[in-house]
Amino acid sequence: MEFRGQQLWDPGAFPESPLSGKLTWNVTQPWAEPGDEGERLAKKKALEVIDRLKKKQGASPTPPSEE
Repeated sequence: MEFRGQQLWDPGAFPESPLSGKLTWNVTQPWAEPGDEGERLAKKKALEVIDRLKKKQGASPTPPSEE
């Protein structure tokens, strides 16, 4: 990439070739995201309990959350 007449490049932190895709995550409902690691853990435990109850009743489990 050229910038103001200088050639710029980033060798990266890894000697391997770069990733072949874009890493992004669009947060469409930021108020629904856990505020800290404690809330994230509590949400995960709650979803596990919900899945166990659904399996017990024969319903389909909830889809895994993206973390």
